[in-house]
Amino acid sequence: EACNLRDNFKELQSEGYELLGVSADSEKRQAKFKEKYEFPFPLLADEDHTVINAFGVWGLKKFMGREYDGIHRKTFV
Repeated sequence: EACNLRDNFKELQSEGYELLGVSADSEKRQAKFKEKYEFPFPLLADEDHTVINAFGVWGLKKFMGREYDGIHRKTFV
């Protein structure tokens, strides 16, 4: 999802959109992730979940029969 936004960044910008990625990961992990995938937009390290909770994207997830709390990957326009 983020790579698609990266690949279409210039077009989105030309249409007036601003992009911001948000994750519960640390600032250090965000910096590594941004560098690895060459994202031209900022990534917010929201370790205390202030923004994540405001957008309602933290909650119960299920994977291979296991339930846990995590971030729901969403795009907001």
